[in-house]
Amino acid sequence: MANNIFINKFMISQKNNKVFVIAEAGVSHFGSLKKAKKLIVAKINIRKGEILTEKNLTTKRPGFGISPDKWDVFLGKKAKKNYLKDQNI
Repeated sequence: MANNIFINKFMISQKNNKVFVIAEAGVSHFGSLKKAKKLIVAKINIRKGEILTEKNLTTKRPGFGISPDKWDVFLGKKAKKNYLKDQNI
C-alpha cells in the first residue's frame, strides 16, 4: 500500500537571486508518520556499562531513531555498547 505524501510546513527564502523552498514532508494518516522529529542521543561519550542519565543523554532534532517518548525507559539502564557524542541511542 502506498503512503500519501503531504507538505506539513514550508518556507520560501531568497538569497543571491535564487529562491529556495524548504519543506517539512510527512505521511498521511493512512500510513505511519515519518516526519523528521527529535530523537535521543548521547550528550557526551558513553562507555559500555555506564548508567544512562540526564547528564549523558539529550534530545536532538531532526532525526530518526528512539523517540523522546521513550526517555524514561532508558534512564537508569546500563549502556549496552559504547556511544560517541551525538550518536543515536
